[in-house]
Amino acid sequence: MVVPTVAIVTREGDTGVLVPDEDDKPSFEPVTVGLTLEDKTQILSGISANQRVFIDLPPDSRKEQTP
Repeated sequence: MVVPTVAIVTREGDTGVLVPDEDDKPSFEPVTVGLTLEDKTQILSGISANQRVFIDLPPDSRKEQTP
């Protein structure tokens, strides 16, 4: 499975994607990434093929979160 590279985020040192929670708000889901080719990144594990991921995020959602 591949996702747009812009969907990959880092939180507390973990790589993941933001998926909609039950309220359609972004929820971090850790993933294992594989190869990146042009603007697509391979997801090896962490989400299922039919899961939606956020690619258009508020500016502070892409930054690593620190307390």
